Parts: sequence; C-alpha cells; structure tokens
Amino acid sequence: MSMLLGVKISGKNKVTKFVQGKELELENSTGILQYRVNYRLQASHRKTVLYCTTSVSSSGTAFAFATPVLKLLARRELQSDLQALKIAVEQHLE
Repeated sequence: MSMLLGVKISGKNKVTKFVQGKELELENSTGILQYRVNYRLQASHRKTVLYCTTSVSSSGTAFAFATPVLKLLARRELQSDLQALKIAVEQHLE
C-alpha cells in the first residue's frame, strides 16, 4: 500500500518480461494508477549500467490533471529504491 497525494493506493506488480541477467519489466494495472517499469542491464567496461524506463497512466479522471506530477513522483520513488538496492548489493560484495 502506498500514499499518493494523500490517497492510499494499492496494486499488484506483475512481471511482464524477464531475460536472465539482462532485462526485467514490471506492470501494475490494478487500482487507479497503471504503470510499467522496464529495467535493462548493459555491461560497460568493468561496470554494469542500469537503464530504467517508466510510464504512468490513470484510468480515472481524479489524477488526470496531475500526470506530470505522478511521473515525477514515480521516478523519484524508483530512484530511491534503486539507490537502496545499489547500497545493499555493494555492501554484500565487499
């Protein structure tokens, strides 16, 4: 359960695409907001680069006016989650 603009929203994520070690795509089409997140990994020298693409939409009119804000909030939450994951992975590797 998440809070968005003071409204509790819930939904279930579904894996819509998975390529071992290369790509993961999640979709949430339940609730008032729908989103799709695609994570793609690419080897680069001695690092791995993570590309993240998101799309957010709403089936209801309640959030239609706030689409740009919703995209920003979704991006911010994803960046926070990815930063936490990066820290966890790096600590585990040390």
